[in-house]
Amino acid sequence: MPAPLRSHLGDTHDHTSAARYSANSGSAIGASRPEALVHALAEAMERGAYSLLLATVFLGPGGRVARVLRPESLPDDLARWHDLAQRKVRGPVHLLEMTTDLGDPRSARTPCPARASRCRARSIAVGPPGTGRALSELVQCAAVADHDGQEAITPDLRALRAYPVLLAAGRADFGPHLAAARPVDFHDTAAPATPVATCAGSRPP
Repeated sequence: MPAPLRSHLGDTHDHTSAARYSANSGSAIGASRPEALVHALAEAMERGAYSLLLATVFLGPGGRVARVLRPESLPDDLARWHDLAQRKVRGPVHLLEMTTDLGDPRSARTPCPARASRCRARSIAVGPPGTGRALSELVQCAAVADHDGQEAITPDLRALRAYPVLLAAGRADFGPHLAAARPVDFHDTAAPATPVATCAGSRPP
């Protein structure tokens, strides 16, 4: 967001020095303006939640314990997607709970085993759609990877080799943190039926 707009909203902090670590941009399209707006806002919220997850798990004092959704707590339709995802990547799929302290909609991310490191998915939405979208995107990514057989295009992180913690965060290497992760149950949340209802429900009082 441009500095003048942020200033108008009360954010006058100079974020220049932190820009290189930011993943909070959001852009999207939709069949209507409300749908595109909701999609773009969800993208920005997803990236914000993901940035906070990386910062707190990898960079925070002592490291915050990640939260992982218990597969047995998933409703039947999501459990089927979870099972399909594990079969597609031929390994375990962990759903990381990324809801922030601001109470934004539940979000979930699916880190893959090393064999499918090119396939990662994250999504944010109210209720099952967010988790379902993360799982379906992972299945899609795994299918594409199996089809084209090409090596993944990964970010160039050579500049971080001297900083192991930043390198691990850049790679989103949650593997070492999963053993200590705190299991949490999936809880369904009511979602607005339409993008217009979502926009109306998000207006400040």
